[in-house]
Amino acid sequence: MNSFISLLLFLLPIISLFITTSVSGSPLKIPRLSPTGGTFVHGNYFANDQPKALSALDQNDFETFYYTQTLDHFNFRPDSFTTFQQRYLINSKYWGGSNVSAPILAYLGAEESIDTDLASISFLSENANQFQALQIFIEHRYYGKSIPFGSRAEAFKNSSTIGYFNSAQAIADYAEILIHVKKQLHAEDSPVIVIGGSYGGMLASWFRLKYPHVAVGALASSAPILYFDNIIPPEKGYYSIVTKDFQEASETCYQTIKKSWSEIDEIASKHGGLSILSKKFHTCSLLNNSSELKNYLQSVYAQAAQYDRPPRYPVTVVCGGIDGASSGNDTLSKIFAGLVAYRGNRSCYVNQPGNLSETDIGWRWQTCSDMVIPISISNDTMFQPDLYDLEVHIKSCKAKYGVPPRPRWATTYFGGHDIKLALHRFASNIIFSNGLRDPYSSGGVLEDISRTVVAVHTKNGSHCLDILRANHTTDPGWLVEQRKTEVHIIKGWLVKVKHIEIDYHVVRKRVTRGDLNVQHVSFAEQFVDIPAKDLSAPLFNQRCANLMLGSSKHEIEGISISRNALLAIVFLNDNGGKSIPFGSREETFKNARTLGYFTSAQAIADYGAIFMHVKKQLRAEDSAVIVVGGSYGGSDGLSLQILPC
Repeated sequence: MNSFISLLLFLLPIISLFITTSVSGSPLKIPRLSPTGGTFVHGNYFANDQPKALSALDQNDFETFYYTQTLDHFNFRPDSFTTFQQRYLINSKYWGGSNVSAPILAYLGAEESIDTDLASISFLSENANQFQALQIFIEHRYYGKSIPFGSRAEAFKNSSTIGYFNSAQAIADYAEILIHVKKQLHAEDSPVIVIGGSYGGMLASWFRLKYPHVAVGALASSAPILYFDNIIPPEKGYYSIVTKDFQEASETCYQTIKKSWSEIDEIASKHGGLSILSKKFHTCSLLNNSSELKNYLQSVYAQAAQYDRPPRYPVTVVCGGIDGASSGNDTLSKIFAGLVAYRGNRSCYVNQPGNLSETDIGWRWQTCSDMVIPISISNDTMFQPDLYDLEVHIKSCKAKYGVPPRPRWATTYFGGHDIKLALHRFASNIIFSNGLRDPYSSGGVLEDISRTVVAVHTKNGSHCLDILRANHTTDPGWLVEQRKTEVHIIKGWLVKVKHIEIDYHVVRKRVTRGDLNVQHVSFAEQFVDIPAKDLSAPLFNQRCANLMLGSSKHEIEGISISRNALLAIVFLNDNGGKSIPFGSREETFKNARTLGYFTSAQAIADYGAIFMHVKKQLRAEDSAVIVVGGSYGGSDGLSLQILPC
């Protein structure tokens, strides 16, 4: 039992892998998504990788606030109205002020304390001056000091308390705080750009989709949004790029690593073999099995590749140690030399004692709820094959938490199985930035989706490199240019927003004086083409599904629909009928605890799930859906536009 617990604790590193090594399937193999990657097993830092603390001067520029946040944004159960204090920090040093509608740069925190991001993310501070922007850093619920239920122990007590810990609730938190801050500062007209890295980058892109009225644009750095629901085949991603990075650094290093796994297994199978391996790798305690060592080494190589950034370039460091080993010519001596080169000289390696961090615990839950990212290891990598098995993953999560994960919810709620098509139809003003040496770039958007949903990537970049603290001495030219490109695109968004605001007020005056026979014009997204010979009208971009036109269909032109799309009309109604939870109407309407799930947000999510199911069953994933509803059902149909599936 003790050996099992020891192995289980090992399998929960901050940045490493939640894995077992059976070829038949692994319950979890999801390297942590993090911009910084500064920590390793049980909170021990790799040599030279710890982010520098925020200087005292920088700290003085930030003011800390706490917002009384709602626990559950989507239901009306008694527990939903529980509140907690969510932390955010503001830096107004360069802000031009609300009187000139100066912009707001908002960093969306992810799976760690916001203190770590403040110390390592510099894209906001580097560019706040030229944008005259307010900087906001918002901490993710259940991390840092933003803990519901009064304490971390209570928040993580069971699935009833931890169940409010998901991405949908998190981005709703961000919307609440940003709206609150704008109101407090009388900055309702200040445009917001949301920024995030890794998991936070996914949140930033999803925030732009879900709350386009709050944020006019998003920079999503190293956001692997294509990694859900087998959009990217599990075996054709992460570890293939890890392998490519090492092979490009050194062919002999790659071959040595590839050969090492079988040698570890061979020694472990012999009498006293685990003692030999423990001595060879200076482990902190006797190895329980060969998997313990192999998992550790696999984690080292994965992290080295994911954060292969200048000036250190960890992959080169590891391979330099392996290729230049002086302690012995045998394969495992070379592997150990690579480990020492990367981690530095330590008293022991592999199974260091230590406590699980908040990120260990939090990310473990997230991968068992809505962050189900299937990653396999195929037989054409430098690792032993290890195939992802969803059923094993589900059983593992149910054993830990009593509830199964929802592997398809991200695609249903945030953009459908063909997320690229959804982005093309629905999204605007999103930058997806990637470095192609980052293994997670295999699940990133690497090509422009449209004129305003653009991909910016660099051949030699790594995970979230563009938004990390800049080094004006050692940063290579291609990285400097990448950041300049992103700034240029964001400047274009902000200029366009100002023009649209001016045009909006002019158009509203024309409507008021009767020049346009229009009942109501809703400016879906930012752009709508209202033809006027005497005005400079903004550009229509095929995102005006919310327009309500007047009697003459020719008074607002330029609207086009793909002639090749299969049109599906769905009538939504709210009469209840036979769709009753809890077995009966009496039980459903028994009290607020059961009735609390009876909300418009849940209804819209129901429709989205059914549409996705029907399209999949009919193999009609490319068929466009038009939703139709009347009265309250009409409001649902309008809101369903925010489900870009």
